[in-house]
Amino acid sequence: MDTPFELNQNTQTQSLAATGVTSNVTIPAGCLTARVYNAGPSLAYVAAGAAGTAATTAGVPVPPGYVEVFSIAQQAAFAAITSSGTAALSISFGWGT
Repeated sequence: MDTPFELNQNTQTQSLAATGVTSNVTIPAGCLTARVYNAGPSLAYVAAGAAGTAATTAGVPVPPGYVEVFSIAQQAAFAAITSSGTAALSISFGWGT
């Protein structure tokens, strides 16, 4: 059964400025879900993985203006990159879908 996304009240939404060089944020302990909003203006590619993980343009695309929710259980970092331009991502961590 799907459950609504529930924000982890012990963490703040994190900003991630995606460019042509991968960058990442640390996933707070115990969080199972990342809700990602791409404020644009460019397409961002994202990945979750071990600490220091790197995103590539083979990652999951998040178009400008879109919100995507990802399962991140057992992951330590969330990364993003663009193929050109920049993307301003807002990432909220918590539980649910």
